[in-house]
Order: sequence, then C-alpha cells, then structure tokens
Amino acid sequence: MANLLANEYAGRIYPVNPRAEIIMGHKAYPSIKELPEAPDLCVFVIPASATINALEECAEKGAKSAVIESGGFAEVDEEGAKLEKRIEEIARGSGMRILGPNTSGIISTPRKLITTFFPLGKIRSGSVSYVAQTGNFATHTMK
Repeated sequence: MANLLANEYAGRIYPVNPRAEIIMGHKAYPSIKELPEAPDLCVFVIPASATINALEECAEKGAKSAVIESGGFAEVDEEGAKLEKRIEEIARGSGMRILGPNTSGIISTPRKLITTFFPLGKIRSGSVSYVAQTGNFATHTMK
C-alpha cells in the first residue's frame, strides 16, 4: 500500500485485515466478502496457507485478477505444490487472471499501480517497459 500511496494511485484501495479498522488512512475490511464492490485486482501478501481461502473469496466476490506475492508454494515442498494446483483450479473455474504465486508484484508507472512489497517510494514514469525474471532485478533497477 505504501507504494500505491507514494505514487498517488487514483483507484480505490480496500485493505483487508481482520484485526485492523484503519490501514494507512484507509478503512480496512475484516474479510474480502465485506468489500463494498468486487475488486479489479486483489494483491496477496499473506501466508501460503491462508491464500486459498482468500482467493476463493475473491472469486466469489467477482474479482477479475490477483497478484499472489506470497511464497511457500511449489518452490518449497509438495504441500506447496498442491496449494499452487488449487490456485490454478480457482483461476480456471472463475476466469480470474492470476500472477504468481511467489512474485514480487507488478509496476505500471503510467497507471501509478505499484503492487510490489519492496519499498520503492515515488517512481518516475517513462516510456520504457521492463520485464524481469526476478523481482530483485526489476526493483533494484527502478531507482
């Protein structure tokens, strides 16, 4: 959220946290089910074990896409691979587009959409596109 706010993202932001009422000046919702509308994009930075339930709630709510930054999936063990398979099933069943899991997020400077968990602050917008295999390369070259 800090990156979205630092870059003056113009869209609506709905933080979800069952233990907070306000996050960075925005009303927090205890669950995805309680959001006032279906989100265009859901960004997950939660434990792998909690991702499936949250992703199912996003699908039920009618979310169009998700970025799963959480790690702990097929890159870790067989249980993680099973969770990743379930993510694929949810995506196919709901039509939701999913980036991840275990990704450092997306950056679109023209849209001021910065979902990475790396603290980047304000990023200059320009006319160059950059795709990296790892977020370490992408985020370190953004400064």
